[in-house]
Amino acid sequence: MLNSDVLDSIRCYAEDTNQNSLELLFANLEIRLYNRGEFFKRTLKYNSILFVHKIPESPNLQLEITDETVFGFCFSFKVPGPLPFYRGIMEQIPSPLHSGHIEIESDRLFFDFENGGPKNKHQISLNFSYTHLQRFQITESQDTKKPYFVKNRVL
Repeated sequence: MLNSDVLDSIRCYAEDTNQNSLELLFANLEIRLYNRGEFFKRTLKYNSILFVHKIPESPNLQLEITDETVFGFCFSFKVPGPLPFYRGIMEQIPSPLHSGHIEIESDRLFFDFENGGPKNKHQISLNFSYTHLQRFQITESQDTKKPYFVKNRVL
């Protein structure tokens, strides 16, 4: 059902009728922080896991970030179409995060967002780049752990 292509794995998962989750293990995660547009810090992490969940009665998927180097959070995005790449907007991104974008290609998953407004002295931008997909597997849904969003609230 799945292959080592990140984008195809997510597409195949979205088309499957089961309600389980997709677990993606990436060898590398690079996080870049910018303060008011100026590069501030770069962090590398290895063996990072992301979860993709189906949202009941929604055409969107939900991406769950569980990495301990950053706070855990979720956002939703539209199911990728047939193009060889996907670029979209992070939907239902938790406050105070905003202006989020997601890109998925065969060999990487990337997203970025901002934290803080233009009047904020510390307007932080963060870029996350996950590369080298090591493992992908369907995992049993654990509804107690699986956060679904309804109008920007976690249930």
